[in-house]
Amino acid sequence: NKEYSFIVSDIGQDRNVQKGMKFDVMDGQKFLGQAEIDKVYDTMSSAAVLPGAKISDMKKGNVIVESR
Repeated sequence: NKEYSFIVSDIGQDRNVQKGMKFDVMDGQKFLGQAEIDKVYDTMSSAAVLPGAKISDMKKGNVIVESR
């Protein structure tokens, strides 16, 4: 959701996702920015897109990878 700067993912408690975890949002090899998990459900979660991210380039099918 570009208007409210958040993304929804298909990973949740079933994959050990926890509130506060940070993820890199990737489009192939292109880094689009980071997002921080704010709500976790059984099989999905939502994350706030952090400042500096290219939210206008984010789309369904992008991959999220836990930030290290």
